[in-house]
Amino acid sequence: MDGLAVGKGGALMESLFTAENTVLGIGNIILSDEGFGVRVVEYLQKNFNFPDNVALIDGGTLGIELTQFVTGTKKLLIIDSIDGDKTPHTRLELGKLYAKQGREKEAEIEFKKSIEIDGGKSPHSFLELGRLYANQGKDELAEISLKKCIEIDNGCNAYARLELGMLYARQGKKNEAQIQL
Repeated sequence: MDGLAVGKGGALMESLFTAENTVLGIGNIILSDEGFGVRVVEYLQKNFNFPDNVALIDGGTLGIELTQFVTGTKKLLIIDSIDGDKTPHTRLELGKLYAKQGREKEAEIEFKKSIEIDGGKSPHSFLELGRLYANQGKDELAEISLKKCIEIDNGCNAYARLELGMLYARQGKKNEAQIQL
C-alpha cells in the first residue's frame, strides 16, 4: 500500500479531520503516471514549510478510503495526472472554453493540440479553429481550417459551410459565398 504521510513530519493522527486546507497527492509510483501527485507532495514536504492549517497527504492509490482523511477540510487541492495524449475531445472542449473567455491564444493552442492528437481526423477541431480565426480576422487561416472541416465532414459540414459562406460574404466574394450558403 502506498504512503500516507500526512501533515508535518508524517504525523497521521494529528491531521485527521483537522486541516482547514489539504493538498492530496494521488498516483501509482510503480505504474502509468509514475505517482505524479505523490511526488509533488513529497517535493512540497521537503522544500516548503506550511502553516499548521495545511495538511499534505500522500494518498497513493487508496481511492475511496481517502475520504476519511479529507472529510472536514475546507479547501482541497487534488494533484493527479492522466495521459493527456489520448483525449482530443477534452482539448477541444478546453479550447472552446478558452475561446468563450476571450483567451484566444490558449484556445488556438488547444484546438491545434486536439488536431494533432487525433491525427486530423475529427472535423470539429478544424471547425472551432476556423471560427476562432474568422473572429480574429485571420481570413486565410479561417478558410483553410473550414475547408478542412468540410473535407473531413462527420456531421459538421453544414456549420463549416455556413461559417465559410459568411467569411466569403465579409470579403465581398459573392459567388463563393453563394456556393457555400
